[in-house]
Amino acid sequence: MKKLYGIIVILLVLVVLLAACGDPAETTTAGVEDTTAPTTGTVTVTTPAETTADPNVKREETEYYTAILDETKWVADNSINVNEFTYSGSGRDVYTKVQLDYKNYDRSWYKEEADGTKTTLKYSAISKMASIGAITTVDEAAKTVSVKVVEMEVRVQSSWKEVTAKAGSYLMFDFTCSLPMDFYITVTPTEGGKQSTAAYTQDGISVSGSNGTYKGIAKCTVPYSQGKTFYINICADAPNYPVLTSIPVHITAPKYDLPFQFIFIGDWEMIRDKSYIENCYEVLYNSYPRAYQRWAMGGEPLVLYIQADKNYDGVAYNAGDRVCVSVDFANSSPDDVGLFAHEFTHAVQGGYAIEYGGGWFTEAMADYGRFRFFHWGYDPKYAKIYNVNDASIRDFHGDGTNNPNWHGYAQHNWFMAYLDWVWPTTDKNKDGKITPDEHGLIDHIVYEAKMRQKNGLSNVSDDPHVVGSVFNNWVKEWTGYESMEAIRLKYVKELDEGTWKFTGFRDYQDNFLIENCYDIPDLTYPMLEKAEPTAPTHTPLATPVTDGTNLAIGSTIHSATTEGLSKNATKNLVDGDLTTRYQASVNKNLQTMSGVQNEVVIDLGAVKSFDTYTLVNAGISLNETFNTKEWEIFVSTDGKTYTAVDYQKDNTAATVSVEIGEQSARYIKIRLYKSDAGGTGTVRLFEFMLFDTKQ
Repeated sequence: MKKLYGIIVILLVLVVLLAACGDPAETTTAGVEDTTAPTTGTVTVTTPAETTADPNVKREETEYYTAILDETKWVADNSINVNEFTYSGSGRDVYTKVQLDYKNYDRSWYKEEADGTKTTLKYSAISKMASIGAITTVDEAAKTVSVKVVEMEVRVQSSWKEVTAKAGSYLMFDFTCSLPMDFYITVTPTEGGKQSTAAYTQDGISVSGSNGTYKGIAKCTVPYSQGKTFYINICADAPNYPVLTSIPVHITAPKYDLPFQFIFIGDWEMIRDKSYIENCYEVLYNSYPRAYQRWAMGGEPLVLYIQADKNYDGVAYNAGDRVCVSVDFANSSPDDVGLFAHEFTHAVQGGYAIEYGGGWFTEAMADYGRFRFFHWGYDPKYAKIYNVNDASIRDFHGDGTNNPNWHGYAQHNWFMAYLDWVWPTTDKNKDGKITPDEHGLIDHIVYEAKMRQKNGLSNVSDDPHVVGSVFNNWVKEWTGYESMEAIRLKYVKELDEGTWKFTGFRDYQDNFLIENCYDIPDLTYPMLEKAEPTAPTHTPLATPVTDGTNLAIGSTIHSATTEGLSKNATKNLVDGDLTTRYQASVNKNLQTMSGVQNEVVIDLGAVKSFDTYTLVNAGISLNETFNTKEWEIFVSTDGKTYTAVDYQKDNTAATVSVEIGEQSARYIKIRLYKSDAGGTGTVRLFEFMLFDTKQ
């Protein structure tokens, strides 16, 4: 592959995926015509739209930038020596042959225009081909030479067009050219620029590929704070030659100010559901920084490459700073994004010095990262709930063999949570600096293993049975128990006696390890505890209020534990249309955890004053048994602290209005204890209204 003198930048930022989702593809033309050279044409940019039979399945749109510098037919006034035009290769070779035929034979050449007219082709135009690639097709009988000068295809996923970056960010490029040739890349604040400005520079280029196909990563010093659009310009051979195409990239500030960057590479456009990619991005932000803050000791990757691989036939894996997921698995299991938290924890482990004696601790810790930072921190709907009598959470030999060691992929989550509960890391010195003597058992093992790795010592086995091993000596030093197997027996005994049970992480002493984590919000710590209504029960008004200024119209849905399908989406609650409804099945995770079937939080957009709410149930047009039976209303000014203002039960009415006294709030939470009187748990609500009846 010939040396690249610059880069093409195309980056994924997932924050804007929803904004791009569903937008129809467009066909545009970027006018980067070089008027000084007759052989230079325009750059055509096409965006083919991907379609799917299921309108609810979202696909990642891919834009293809195809740059053809010139595609024209040259006509000679005399015969053509076909042997001189059998080569398809670099512009230099094509130019040499044209020059030979032009000068030595004193032949007149013409450029045939679209309307059939002929323009004399000047020698200066032919010499332009010296610097750019070309393909020629000769028709000797017609005395014509068709010349296509440089064809390239630049793949740009729609989500890569908005770059959340800051100085030092890594950006990726991916493009194909019809001919192997040299390129010069400029990064400019204006389209078609031929010289990079000082504010937009690039270095740290790492490229791979051949035969005109190039992929790579580059470090870019783009100042995102400028809030501008910059252009990646692909020039032929050198900066003084034509710009073949310009790709706009819009710079926005990152969602969180973190020292990490996550670069998505590979076949993400083949994953159909954009929400999968968006959720993956959220898992990244919520799990990797926390795992890093708790377990990193220096040297762990700050830049992670997140790859979707169409050829990988497994599920997912981690290899250093790369996390890979199978495209087939992502398409078949779009709700399973928690696997990334597992692999991100592996990335923080960094291959520490614990070898596989059953492989249990390495995998248990990675799955614990997933369990604690994702299942019990990211979103209650993903909470992983077990039965205390399940054999899988007690006996870790479940690999179907006589292997005396614990199986690496057994269910260790509760056991690891037990270790953190009984032997937690604490800030004994109250100085905010955790020293090795303040470590809990898990952190002590990680610390010792990483120190062995750092000092070049041999790995140790994690066999939980062997008394006196290095691993079990670490256990004994911190707990007094001879082995990890002895602790497992204690754990099972406490499960049987009911003296220990897992209900969530809210009261764990070591929560401080992952709080105030960079710029990301603290975890909410959902708990396995029944929600008891605390609001007073007001008597519904005899005549429901539906007329007047509805303060809820135009609000947005801040969150919903279960989102309805597109035609029955949660947003229908506040659209002011009594013919549309929000319909969704019960959130079984939430119901198991708290007894609540669903929750919806409405954002009014600003603090508003009101005294009455109206809930329009399914009975206005559907079966009356679908009317919501039991609910509670909460209000909040900041979306964090809520006050319960009304509780209703045993409702049978289709339209219910309740006066709740003067309230000032921006957020309204509707907690559904019994979503319908029919008992299925399906929520069917047509509208939520707010009124200030005292005005």
